[in-house]
Amino acid sequence: MLLKPRHTRTRIALAVAAALASSTAATAWAQTVQEITVTAQKRAQPLQEVPIAVTALTAQDIQNRELEDVSDLSGLAPNLMVSKTPGNSTASQIAIRGGVTTNPALFWDTAVGIYVDGVYIGKTQGSIFKLLDLERIEALRGPQGTLYGRNTLAGAINFVTRKPLGEFAAEASVGIGTDSERILKASIDLPSSGALKLGVGLRQEKRDGWVKTKPGSSVSDLNGADETSFRLAATLAASKDLSFDYRFDHSKIDQSPTHSQLVRSDLPFLKDFVFTTRQKTAAVDGELFEIAKIQGHTVSADLAFGVSDRLKLIVSSRSMTWEDALDLDGSPLLVAHTQRLSDYDQSSVELQWTGSRAGLNYVAGLYRFEDEGFTNNPQKYFFGTFNFDSRYGFTTESNAVYGQADYQIQPNLTVTAGLRSTREKKSITRTLGFNAALGAPFIPLVPAGTSAEETFSATTPMVSLGYKLNADQQLYARYSEGFKSGGFNGEYGVVNPTPEGIASNVKEVKTPFKPETQQSVEVGLKSRILNGKGTLN
Repeated sequence: MLLKPRHTRTRIALAVAAALASSTAATAWAQTVQEITVTAQKRAQPLQEVPIAVTALTAQDIQNRELEDVSDLSGLAPNLMVSKTPGNSTASQIAIRGGVTTNPALFWDTAVGIYVDGVYIGKTQGSIFKLLDLERIEALRGPQGTLYGRNTLAGAINFVTRKPLGEFAAEASVGIGTDSERILKASIDLPSSGALKLGVGLRQEKRDGWVKTKPGSSVSDLNGADETSFRLAATLAASKDLSFDYRFDHSKIDQSPTHSQLVRSDLPFLKDFVFTTRQKTAAVDGELFEIAKIQGHTVSADLAFGVSDRLKLIVSSRSMTWEDALDLDGSPLLVAHTQRLSDYDQSSVELQWTGSRAGLNYVAGLYRFEDEGFTNNPQKYFFGTFNFDSRYGFTTESNAVYGQADYQIQPNLTVTAGLRSTREKKSITRTLGFNAALGAPFIPLVPAGTSAEETFSATTPMVSLGYKLNADQQLYARYSEGFKSGGFNGEYGVVNPTPEGIASNVKEVKTPFKPETQQSVEVGLKSRILNGKGTLN
């Protein structure tokens, strides 16, 4: 499959940003580097003092680079690569230090955790949606199993949106590009109403498909875009010590998928549809669409008590309907047509306690996560001679308790240690069968009602030492572990309709795959150089 390069609009924007950066270089040289505050360890800390390999991007960085979703982050941090899964544009493949999950099927868990305002985004399907009013992005590299827990085997990415300003402010922009692309963005903050502050954001994008289809095709074009995103943010200061935040995000996508262009085939009847150079026209016959409806609610309460202690409660729920239909052979022949019709719901509750005492900083928490999903995956192959009915459903119940503390042994030496205990129960239901022609008798391969469940658990420690050489340089050494629980293969099935073959399929569906674990040792240096005008990490 070949991918289209960036649109003209984006290339122009990057060129302007580069020119501005060059023209202001002399001015910037006389200034110190802006100190960035991050929450990589669940509490606010200067970036240069956090003993983790983390890259942080400020609101200005985000605006200058036009970063709007996780797919824009590839290459912005060392060892971070992001791509879209083949055939669609709303599922991501994120790799950090080589750790990656490439299959977007809902029963797979991610190797890199994505968090929006502290809420974990459970799956790669539907993980590419526009995020409005971003204040900061943090990319944490290496296992984050102590503070972030499950499925942060390779690292974690934090998206932090800004709080409402409490005064009237409005910003809007219109963008145009090739293939009739038009983008409208607007953000409005309303004046405070007593202790309540409100802000809203809206983004709409439409673009014609840049692959046009020939007469008789099932759709008029491919590789199009049609997406609307909305965000509501509210903050309520109930007292000087207690505040509440509410976040709502909604994204609706209804567009044509990516063209599956053939670059090689050993089948003689497909040779006329094989092209090794990028094609802007295509002939397709399968039903083609990419539809996603994603929305989330998050309520958090923050209570300050004692001298320096805080309790934070984060309650969230997210839902997703995600559907696509692909003509995998990229031709006007019925060779390989497939659909994925999925529904997914998740909810989580996290209670955090942070504080400090005379050289000691600590964070502790309780976490619960639940999800459930279902995918109907009908498939047709080779002129309708194999028609599969493939379905699976799953559930997850995850509970964890964690704690981490750092203690300043000497003015220049700090030790940090943490531990997390996770217990996770997963289940699967599976149905698979086929017929040899449309209307022919159905032949089961995995009988309806096949199900299984299993429980997985892990303890993930972390310990690090930080040594300040001077006010501008810090060495650190860190050992950490990550955990990704096992599960069940919801797409397994071998075409062998004999009793032995069916029994083998059922056995494989009910046999869980093992968890993944990782142990990581890291040594790093963080430093300010040139009298604070630069950093070298």
